[in-house]
Amino acid sequence: MTVSIGGLVLNSRRSRIGAFASARVVAFALPGLPGWSFTLTPTYQYNMFFVRPEFLYVQEINYALRATFGSNGTRPTQVRGLIEFGVIW
Repeated sequence: MTVSIGGLVLNSRRSRIGAFASARVVAFALPGLPGWSFTLTPTYQYNMFFVRPEFLYVQEINYALRATFGSNGTRPTQVRGLIEFGVIW
């Protein structure tokens, strides 16, 4: 879903992660475990400059202990974030 207000564009995406997910999806989760993710990516552009933070929530379903997120492998969820900025010409 995409919403645009002035120079701000808000994108969101919900993805189902299957047990045999593609390499692109596995980058956000652990291979072989089903789950889902939600991504929120607002983008602000002013003239030729842009900034784009990204917020990602991932949840594993039917996971085994010591085979998921966290230092002990016992957390089924993870929140990630990044920020990207640059110039468009």
